[in-house]
Amino acid sequence: MNFNVHRLCCATTQQDTGLSMMKTWSKRHASKLHYNISIKVKVLIAIFLIFPLLSLSQNRGSDFTLVFGDCFHPDSISVSIQGIQVVRTKRLESNTTGRANLTVFQNKNGLMVDYNGHRTSQKKVFVQSIITIQIVADKDYSYRFQLKKGRMFLVEYCADAHHKRMISIEQGTHRFYFI
Repeated sequence: MNFNVHRLCCATTQQDTGLSMMKTWSKRHASKLHYNISIKVKVLIAIFLIFPLLSLSQNRGSDFTLVFGDCFHPDSISVSIQGIQVVRTKRLESNTTGRANLTVFQNKNGLMVDYNGHRTSQKKVFVQSIITIQIVADKDYSYRFQLKKGRMFLVEYCADAHHKRMISIEQGTHRFYFI
């Protein structure tokens, strides 16, 4: 019986020693775990800060896109990019969503013109950091844009405060959605 008491006593002591060892182990590993978590958090933050910069610097599949939007009431227009005529006298009309029946875009496959649901392709137009867009409607409108500020262009032919219609082009970095 004495032996059993001693055994219980030792077992209890071993359990106490095990708990204290467990506490020491958990404190040591908890600080390492905290250190590992803080490194992981720092790496994630770095990735989230660097990723947008990398994605902005990449060509996302389109060199540029011209979307013809609102206020075209059967109007005839021609479009030139970098001095090269890409659309010759097309009749545009805006629909109820504020989008006309013409879109011009360039990707790795070439220059594409979507007109009235039909797509035609042309040879690519050489474009670096600046694009020159010339549109002829009632008169000649010419615009120059830096592509680093956006590759999407919304072209509209609306009236100003004096009821004079003029071509305006809005540059953006995201796609335009017509609802």
